[in-house]
Amino acid sequence: MLTNFQLEDLCRYYAVPLVGCFMKNELPKAYKEGNYIINLESAPSSGSHWVAMRIQNKEAMYCDSFAGPPVEEAINFVRQKKGSHLAYNNSVIQDFKSNNCGYYSFCFLLFVTNSRKPLYVASNEYISLFKDNTLDNDKILADILRRQLNNHIEGSRNNKPNHPLMERLWREKICQ
Repeated sequence: MLTNFQLEDLCRYYAVPLVGCFMKNELPKAYKEGNYIINLESAPSSGSHWVAMRIQNKEAMYCDSFAGPPVEEAINFVRQKKGSHLAYNNSVIQDFKSNNCGYYSFCFLLFVTNSRKPLYVASNEYISLFKDNTLDNDKILADILRRQLNNHIEGSRNNKPNHPLMERLWREKICQ
């Protein structure tokens, strides 16, 4: 499982705007639009599972690769904005033997942030890229990240190499 520092570094390296990585009981006090990565454990625990949430205008999308409903802390956080709506995915995309929840969270944020489509449409497109047979999905995740990041790098005209954490994922998942 990736650490909060690794996830923040990936987001910074690939210019994915991130409000922050938080334990569920350490979400900011004030509502703010943007991208969040949330661990389902409370501090001071070392963490158990990463989920992603994007807030855009009054819409929020919570993406758990195990298809769990939003934790109470995320619900209460979004409720701070009057008239806001929180949606979440109900399709399991990560195999229970996989420890790549951080990559799934990062990939979700990268995908919806780079999409020109409405948040809920982009979120559904992201989830639909995966198969019902979750054993295949880590490889699909690696392929999606490779395409997204290649497009991102080409679009920015930046010739910097891929982040070592991405190279590790591709080595482990594509070479299997």
